[in-house]
Amino acid sequence: MTKPTKGAPKRVAREAAHIVWVDSASFKEGTWTDKEDLKDLVPEETQAIGFVVAESDDHLTIASHVSEHEVGGEIAIPKCAIKKSKRWKVK
Repeated sequence: MTKPTKGAPKRVAREAAHIVWVDSASFKEGTWTDKEDLKDLVPEETQAIGFVVAESDDHLTIASHVSEHEVGGEIAIPKCAIKKSKRWKVK
């Protein structure tokens, strides 16, 4: 963990986003699953809101918490899975 800084806080995130994507699905790891139960296993539409902390041609990374040197609650979402997104500037 980094030391808190004195004075006015720095604006570390410049953009936020609401992302809707199709997420992969699985049953609990490390357990056996009956093949009959697989019909109930389907990808699910998922939503998240966070600060845009990285982006490439392939994926978008958002985080729910940001400081000057660290992030928390981060997730990298493949752009091919994103159905909708809305971005706005952080003031």
